[in-house]
Amino acid sequence: IAVKQPADRQTTTSLGAKVTASGGNFTLQQLTNGSISDAVMLPRDDKNGYAWIQYEFPTPITIKSLKMVGAGGGGFGDGTPATQLESSDDGKTFSHVCYVRGGNVAQVTMSVPATTAKYFRIRVDNPLAAGGGFFRMGCASSTPPAGTMIAELELYPYSRVHRFEDKAAFSSASNLTAVPTHTAQNEVFPSVEDVVDVTANYINGKLSWNAPEGNWKIIRYGWSLTGKQNHPAPLEATGLEVDKLDPEAWTRYFHTYLDMYKDAPGVLEALPDYISYVDSEISEYYADGFNEACNMYSPIATRLNVRHGLPLCSMSSRPVGDMT
Repeated sequence: IAVKQPADRQTTTSLGAKVTASGGNFTLQQLTNGSISDAVMLPRDDKNGYAWIQYEFPTPITIKSLKMVGAGGGGFGDGTPATQLESSDDGKTFSHVCYVRGGNVAQVTMSVPATTAKYFRIRVDNPLAAGGGFFRMGCASSTPPAGTMIAELELYPYSRVHRFEDKAAFSSASNLTAVPTHTAQNEVFPSVEDVVDVTANYINGKLSWNAPEGNWKIIRYGWSLTGKQNHPAPLEATGLEVDKLDPEAWTRYFHTYLDMYKDAPGVLEALPDYISYVDSEISEYYADGFNEACNMYSPIATRLNVRHGLPLCSMSSRPVGDMT
């Protein structure tokens, strides 16, 4: 998908941002390259109780959203550190802007109160030992981690979809209508007409497209297994979970699973009461439900209808169209 960006849209790189930190080898390129695998340790600071990563700009700018991969959450019993965004005019005295909290995945994209400053920093409280948080009343059960791994940290002078990771079902968060995306008055976003499907131009891993004039963002979508297995089940019946929202996949899974009973000598006669059979064929099956969590329909990318204003950009935290 190609999305034409507003003419005046800038990034932290084009704005001349400089990155420093209380420890660790962080660079602007590493924090903004889009990779979640090249994390760097932000060492704990036992003297101050927190560590930090700072963005310094040549002149004051207004920040409206951020993305972070690493620390996030509220510091409850899993040892996750509390994280917050702070701002400063002189780089010495910092004020609280907001806490950085996401869902059940390591990446969080979120709106922040529009704040103008020359210095911004992410303050990360020292991580607790596992089990050393709220549910154990501060009684740590192991040695605290040496620090917090940070893969991405990017500040944006424009709005992005608030908590899009949760809204795109990368976690099992609920009540998401209570956390809408807030945008600034008169803020300009790409129009629906600025979204172009260039899938046909993507051949053998290479995009060959004669782009019209402008600054275009190219977004590639795909899907893969999560690695989740069904449970609890005996070893012979344990394997990768099925996409329960795909009727064809579920039908294949259902028959394959139950056919295992037919192929095992003496098993049909020992079936529990909630499965009945006639002439070695299973005729009825009762299930009391399944645990709903993070369900994704894999082929959804081929079903979303760009013509009705539902471009795939919504799954990548990029607002499109008239946000009013």
